[in-house]
Amino acid sequence: MQTKNIFSLLVLFLSITITAQVSGISEHSDDGVNKNTKFRKLTNDIYYLQSDGGNIGIYFGKDEIFMVDSQTSTEINNNLKIIKRVSKNPIKYLVNTSFQPDHNGGNKVISKEGAIILSHKITKSKINELRRSDKKEIAAGLVSADLTFSENLTIHYRNEEIKIITTGKNSSELMVYFSKSNVLFTGDILYMKNRYPLLDIDNGISAEKTISGLDLILKMSNSATKIVPGHGDVVTINEVNASINMLTSLLKQIYSQRANGKTLDEVLASKSTITGRYDSKGYGDGEIKSDDIIRSIYNEAALEMGPLDKRTPQEKANDRLKEMQKAKGKN
Repeated sequence: MQTKNIFSLLVLFLSITITAQVSGISEHSDDGVNKNTKFRKLTNDIYYLQSDGGNIGIYFGKDEIFMVDSQTSTEINNNLKIIKRVSKNPIKYLVNTSFQPDHNGGNKVISKEGAIILSHKITKSKINELRRSDKKEIAAGLVSADLTFSENLTIHYRNEEIKIITTGKNSSELMVYFSKSNVLFTGDILYMKNRYPLLDIDNGISAEKTISGLDLILKMSNSATKIVPGHGDVVTINEVNASINMLTSLLKQIYSQRANGKTLDEVLASKSTITGRYDSKGYGDGEIKSDDIIRSIYNEAALEMGPLDKRTPQEKANDRLKEMQKAKGKN
């Protein structure tokens, strides 16, 4: 079934003959529902819509439109209005970079446009799980993908090569790279510049995996790459490096304290020494606060390390001595 899906996907995309002929599009803030919505130019053919719900990528082709993410159900109509002002061409393909509703909440509206929706197979499973759970009201407006995959795909348009990149085992997070244009949409692998990321270990988004994803961004990018995070403004490789350094620092400190028997409350009490220098740079000014990131990484450490060992060093030594004496007595 997986092979059939990938084959069907490639056939569909290879049949497209898109030529990039969009010009004279100006950047603007929309006068619609959301006053915070902004339409930003990346290349002559590739733009992104930025609003409170995150970022949407738009590739304007001669006959069709290719989208990356659909934001939220409350914002999609406003965003669609902006897109239609630029081009009346149909939206033929939409890639969801995540199962989170701020990435696929507008799928229902886009699907009514006749678009084919693509996602990681885990994203489709997560949406179906929501429908079967007590959170059915959340999933009611969601539309899962028409085509799914679990490995990297390279799509060759006439004038563009699009790489859809998976970011690790058990993770639904995707990135979309327009090779010729050197534009990379990272999804929430890079949540937002100079902000703490959203970690969700239950859904495969750990600090360690996020660092691996950020490293992958660096491998794919150069100083000219336009890197569009899941939320907020375009970033450079320097800001990706800053996010890696921040997360690595927090990971080392929190893991060390957990290994030394510190409870979550004790670690939170030492917050100023862990996140202080990043808080002063505004990392905690976004949706994710310093307490949130500490709690997420601590829980990640606890999952790996098991039950907390609250014994003092002397108690550990005494217990070890007793174990040795007991073993000697058996011999």
